Amino acid sequence: MGEDVESSESRRQLRGLSFENNLSEFSLGLEYTFWDFDMFKERRPSTPYLYTGITTFNQSDLRPDGDRIVSSGGIWNFAIPMVVGYKIVIGENLIFALEVGARYTLSDNLDCSNPQTNGNLAFGNINNDDWYMFTGVTLTYSFGRKPCFCAF
Repeated sequence: MGEDVESSESRRQLRGLSFENNLSEFSLGLEYTFWDFDMFKERRPSTPYLYTGITTFNQSDLRPDGDRIVSSGGIWNFAIPMVVGYKIVIGENLIFALEVGARYTLSDNLDCSNPQTNGNLAFGNINNDDWYMFTGVTLTYSFGRKPCFCAF
């Protein structure tokens, strides 16, 4: 959600519109943990981690329409996630995690600053794509059992 009147850019303030852009995403990537994270050890393991990969997300396709911004449906785009987090085992099969991440998108219209239908309404640095931030709390339940390392 954004309000043009709260912007530091004069062209956006003059535009004077507000918008809301809802995102849904799916991400596939790799997680790097800094310390050994075996949730079946006797102690309570915890570790900071980094995550990156590729994200696909669905965003509202925003377009100016007179004195308001409208959405003409959803479009799919890609982003590169950069996440830092911390996770800890809190039960026999439960993992609690806190994370903060930024997504560098391959779109420049999350805030309706570069609509594709009318290029003369573009403002800001149109050579830079948009970013969005994500902060989350995750509770993960791990199915399965303690691995058996038996010698056969």
